[in-house]
Amino acid sequence: MYFVSPLFFFSCSVFANLRIVMGEEVERLKKKLFELQAERESCLKDIREAEEYLAGTPVGLRGRLIDEEGFPRADCDLYAVRSARNKHNCRSNDLKDIEETMYTEMMRLQDLTRDVAAQQMTAAPAKPSIATRDDSRPVNAEREAMLSKRPFLRIVDVKMNSPAWDGGLRDGFEVVQYDDIDSESAAENWRSALQSVTAENAPVTVWARTPNGAVADFFLVPRQWEGNGLLGCSFEAL
Repeated sequence: MYFVSPLFFFSCSVFANLRIVMGEEVERLKKKLFELQAERESCLKDIREAEEYLAGTPVGLRGRLIDEEGFPRADCDLYAVRSARNKHNCRSNDLKDIEETMYTEMMRLQDLTRDVAAQQMTAAPAKPSIATRDDSRPVNAEREAMLSKRPFLRIVDVKMNSPAWDGGLRDGFEVVQYDDIDSESAAENWRSALQSVTAENAPVTVWARTPNGAVADFFLVPRQWEGNGLLGCSFEAL
């Protein structure tokens, strides 16, 4: 009879709990980033509206509000112009703060995603009814749906330190859903479909089947980096 140290079971328990905590933190960061993205879109909308209004005035964003004689201009609504300029400045400052926060959270998320992906790569092959970062938990409805979907793209040529790499994607992963695009909706136009939902700094969730058979979600943030494109990987149809 072999003796197994209690320390072994303690270590396994700690590791399993760590995986759960990491998974929960990933989900929390994803939720926060989507909320920040919504705030960013709101800022951009307000900035565009202010710019469009000011573009239709004689003074624009920076023009003088007094005439050559030093009197308030009479050819535009000065109150509305000041309000639009103030809105533009305030929302521009808000946008800067939001994007700085998004960048910080993106880096944290990508670090965590790499760790989770490494665990998934070394985990035992998933059973048909189980596909979670923590094998002790049953799949949720969304993950269950992904298990039944047919992969339609293979990921190839993932560049190191690219957004795809930082998000946890690796060569050989098979995509079952990219954002809301799957094998049924993409059909033969998958390239244009992917391009339509891939924008700089706009988070994208990719569901993919890893080589060990598990189906997992990977959180990507397309962005400019030292290489080509916003992702740093290629796809080929299956």
